Amino acid sequence: PHERNFKVTRSCVLDEASRQREAEMRGMQIEHVVATGAPQFDALLQVEGLPYSTFHSDILDESFILCIGPSTHLRVLELLELVVLALREVCEPVTFGMLLHPKSSPGSYQGEIKEMLQGLRHVAYVDDAHLRALGSNDALLASADLVVGSTSTELVKACYLRKSVLSVVPYGGYNFDVLNERGLKDLPISKCGASLHIGSAQEFLQ
Repeated sequence: PHERNFKVTRSCVLDEASRQREAEMRGMQIEHVVATGAPQFDALLQVEGLPYSTFHSDILDESFILCIGPSTHLRVLELLELVVLALREVCEPVTFGMLLHPKSSPGSYQGEIKEMLQGLRHVAYVDDAHLRALGSNDALLASADLVVGSTSTELVKACYLRKSVLSVVPYGGYNFDVLNERGLKDLPISKCGASLHIGSAQEFLQ
């Protein structure tokens, strides 16, 4: 096929707050950036979290950490290993839930996760099947104290819900160079400070 060069004349973003950032990132005049909205994000304003007692004990008062699984096997395991390394250094009781990517088959990673968490008595693990039985992804995000993932729309939703968000790509890990070449640190949620981009367990703890 013949190669054709296209000149972008308009760029669409979710809201007015994103227009200036998009214009700067694309080198466009701001009048060429249009705020269109997005129903799935607008609906977040109506989301209610699950009852506090679902994830928090009145006695232990533990935090609920929700992990969003990437799409590839290696990246899932790298993300889990980093999170578990950090949890080993945390003394407070924690409820840890793992939502798998839609491409993952039900029950994936359960053996690896349980093996990684072995001996961490302060960590209560909730698997993907139990999480999905409790409520929608949006309700789970609204219930979390901390949302951890790699690069995911769910992380953007968590930012809209004003959650603490960590975007994790382990240093030297699978696709690390590729993701950084694509400007991972310049993703809007990281660039505007809505999430933190980290690559090690030490940074997680900080």
